[in-house]
Amino acid sequence: MKKFLTLLLALCLALSLTTAAFAELEMSAPGEFPIVQETAELNLFAPLSSNIADLNTNVWTQTYEALSNVHINWQTVPSDAMTEKVNLLLAAEDLPDVFFGCDGALNTTAQVVYGSMGTFVDLKPYIEEHGFYIKKMFDEVDYIEAGITTADGKIWSLPQVNECFHCYYSQKMWINKTWLDALGLEMPTTTEEFKDVLIAFRDNDPNGNGIQDEIPLMASSGPSAGWHQKLQGFLICPFLYYNGDSGVSIAADGNTVELAYMKDEFREALKYLHDLYTEGLIGEASFTQTGSDLKTVFESGDYPTIGCVPDGWFGDFGELAGERQKSFTAVPPLKGPEGVQLCGWYPYGYGTGNFVVTKACENPGLAVKWADYLFSEDAALQYIEAGREGIEWREGIEGEFDVWGRPARWTRIDTEFNYSEAQNVHYYQMGPSYRSFEYRESWYVPQTEEDFYGTAGYEGRLHVETQKYVDYHPEKVFPTIFYGEDDANEIKRLQPSIEDYRDEMITQFIIGGADINSDDDWQAYLDGLEGFEASTYLDILQRNYDVSPLKDLEPSAMNANFDLSTK
Repeated sequence: MKKFLTLLLALCLALSLTTAAFAELEMSAPGEFPIVQETAELNLFAPLSSNIADLNTNVWTQTYEALSNVHINWQTVPSDAMTEKVNLLLAAEDLPDVFFGCDGALNTTAQVVYGSMGTFVDLKPYIEEHGFYIKKMFDEVDYIEAGITTADGKIWSLPQVNECFHCYYSQKMWINKTWLDALGLEMPTTTEEFKDVLIAFRDNDPNGNGIQDEIPLMASSGPSAGWHQKLQGFLICPFLYYNGDSGVSIAADGNTVELAYMKDEFREALKYLHDLYTEGLIGEASFTQTGSDLKTVFESGDYPTIGCVPDGWFGDFGELAGERQKSFTAVPPLKGPEGVQLCGWYPYGYGTGNFVVTKACENPGLAVKWADYLFSEDAALQYIEAGREGIEWREGIEGEFDVWGRPARWTRIDTEFNYSEAQNVHYYQMGPSYRSFEYRESWYVPQTEEDFYGTAGYEGRLHVETQKYVDYHPEKVFPTIFYGEDDANEIKRLQPSIEDYRDEMITQFIIGGADINSDDDWQAYLDGLEGFEASTYLDILQRNYDVSPLKDLEPSAMNANFDLSTK
């Protein structure tokens, strides 16, 4: 009896301490600050990019701690080591309270797998209780809540929402307009005309140095190359729709899921790419070099040597403050031999996995309430990309206009910001946030040609260039969806091997390691995909797409709030 009473007393004491601890953590109403009266702490793990000096001393970190009364203990790794480190932490169950900005490692499949194991916390009840700006975002963008909610009603992560017009059409081709003009060439409109332009770049010395040193087409590849398997994406779309990432598409009936890389039209596209390669029109380094390698080649030498680059924007392959990128303009979607004329389209402007709360977090409500303000317009300005009012940006004044010619709401002061250098003012587009079309398209766009092609005007220039693509997107694209628990585990097992094999064979077909013109080699490729269970993979995609709430939602091709008749 004495032992029982001792245990009972200890239990009561523990409960009393726990109750007292949570009493000290009484939080304010949704949208109100400070979040807590007494300073609380959260442990966050984040990938640290080279563009952020130190999250501990970052201006936004200190600003938001003063506002919220929540101190963040940061655990960081270099961004290129993030996926490996996240996997190690999960395997060892050495968990932070929150994985922050880890969308590259925590996709929808990983969220379902670890969520079902109890490793991650369902955020939906905490959003209901503490959400203010998150709920506002749900109301304004109809597909976001559906897109981050699993079939059984769980929300495993908070998103980064970025209605970025030029990102939606990031599968572009950039061409050296100076070279076109020097050779008296028109902008190519078909695949054959594009080949003819590349041949002219190869043979006719457009850089004028008297040496045949021009590389007609140069790309980057591999994990650091960036989005959308750059070389293939743009040049396959004149044959069939190909998004260059998953290769998953929706048939013309709007319902059938397809693997584009198993279709005959895809083979015809690879024949075209192989032809370009055998003609010496594609730089050999395109299949091995990183994005930084490409930029080095682009900027090197006394004369420019690159004619075309497939990429989302000119700042990827050229120095934004440099001169050479100013010569490049976007090639409109090319028409293929069968009349197909499409472009890559990524209209679901959000990424999942940006804020994942783990079972190690003692107060998930605190974590969600802390994240809620990051979805406000004020946070978009200060935290995600701009910085301090009066230092990095200010309100627009009379005579300043945005990309649509409306009075600009904001103007950047720091127009010479170098995107390859570290700063310590904001989080450089890392973490959960909300940037709407209206927010992004309300900034001042410089009107002079000098500024338009410089660091101050690149957003306006991208906006103009991207309008070349709006009329060529497909009716539907395969969205980012959640899978049931069993299917998520199967996707996790099947997808990497299928995509690795596909990518390797695409390269081999282009460079001639496998013969794209051989029926036997093409059939061997298809058989190889079946060996990795491509049919099973496709069945899982179809089954889960059929029940996804995103199936019947149609995101806007551009800012739905803007009257295009006034453009």
